[in-house]
Amino acid sequence: MWTRGHEEDFNELGRIVDDHRWTYKGILPYFKRTETHFAKSEETPNAEEHGFAGPIHTVPAPEWPLTETIRSAFAEAGVHHLADVNSGQPLGVARSIWTWHQATRQAAGMAYDMSKVHIVANTMVGKILLEKKDQKCVATGIITADGKVYQARKEVIVSCGAFRTPQILMMSGIGNPDQLHSIGVETLVEIPQVGQNLHDRKYLCGPYDSTHSASRQEVRADLKASDPSTILYWKLKHPEEGLAIGSSNFPKKKVGPAEWVFTGSVPENELALAREKDKEVAPSERIGEIRCHYEITIAYGPVGVPPNMKVPMDGSIISTGTVCFLPTSRGSVNIISTDPAEDPVIDPNYLSTEHDWAVLRSALRQAMKVMDTPAAKEQVECQFQPEGFNIGLDSTDEELNARIRPFSGTWYYPGGTAAMGSVVDSECRIYGVQGLRVVDASILPKPLGAHYQGMKLWPLCKMKLMSRNFSSDLRHCGTSFGYDRFGTFLND
Repeated sequence: MWTRGHEEDFNELGRIVDDHRWTYKGILPYFKRTETHFAKSEETPNAEEHGFAGPIHTVPAPEWPLTETIRSAFAEAGVHHLADVNSGQPLGVARSIWTWHQATRQAAGMAYDMSKVHIVANTMVGKILLEKKDQKCVATGIITADGKVYQARKEVIVSCGAFRTPQILMMSGIGNPDQLHSIGVETLVEIPQVGQNLHDRKYLCGPYDSTHSASRQEVRADLKASDPSTILYWKLKHPEEGLAIGSSNFPKKKVGPAEWVFTGSVPENELALAREKDKEVAPSERIGEIRCHYEITIAYGPVGVPPNMKVPMDGSIISTGTVCFLPTSRGSVNIISTDPAEDPVIDPNYLSTEHDWAVLRSALRQAMKVMDTPAAKEQVECQFQPEGFNIGLDSTDEELNARIRPFSGTWYYPGGTAAMGSVVDSECRIYGVQGLRVVDASILPKPLGAHYQGMKLWPLCKMKLMSRNFSSDLRHCGTSFGYDRFGTFLND
């Protein structure tokens, strides 16, 4: 899904790093450079917000049998309809935008010219090579786990995601001296915030393993133990009409059975109470009606269903998934070994603030409100609920918390572990090191209220144009969020 989020998220980012180039107006040109908008400029509302010649092609989600029913349900629930979800003002409901081109989902590696990039696969970085030159610390290259050295002619760029990037920095001697000393690594550059400030999102979409704590859990880097789980499922009155996936009459299309996306904000009074419980010292910019606190998506079928919950796949079920977009809970990434094959220790510290509980409760209530409208009730019979965890519009905060606690997981959007302002500067350069940058979601000091697919691309484009020196012989990349056990070298 291709979304940008609210312009105020970027304006806050610009204030944090004291650099106007990271405000919405400063970043907009780079959004536009990445995009070929699906409609011609003269046919596009807010055409000044979009690009029409970029490598990534966008398309609106197609219509489905329940398109108008769901549109009417949101309208009856008092939700504003948006003509353009990517105008910097996404509060409301809109048709989702996807990145498809020529009937195929378009990944960045397919869209961008990779002809000058040399890829070394199934190879792990041991550490970044740092040398003292004229009393300065300089990144000169990397050494792989099997001892091969790659020298950088200009600079080294780390893009391994919020889990692997801090791991590589710490293995290279950049981080908290106490942590590095505990595993026998010499501290070359003291930056205590490396691996701290981890932020990730809680997603409600199908039962989660209730043996895990929802507030604090230590998981391995691949996070397979926390598959997303806890959507609200809704039983249809007339499944024979082919309204949902699983029915033989449901339309067969190459794209997923979803289209509407709703971005909402939590009422100010609810956030004020949460802030009081969290004992925030300063007023939070997240208070008010201008922030995107959560998202609700509608899927025409049962999605995120785990083995321990029996949800029929016969065309009788649709789903509403909710996610906390701007969590204030913070976790950490640490290492317990200098072996790059040893996974980092990840403590996401989910739901450690009342703010995040309040956001998820608000999102659940909004989803149930939409499905309680006359338009929705024409097609929806009732909520299909896990035994012992029934909730409704009259549920108390405690009852909603009881549903959230065992029925939520990660949305795999971590960031913040090499944040601007504490680990890197506003040009993504590691403090105290020459020739070393980080360009991935770990640079974000706070989460952004959007899907991160597009967020992976504009920092690269921005950095390339911000500094003429931003081109390197050597880039060590995993996926943007560090899912892969093995990194990949890009040598241009």
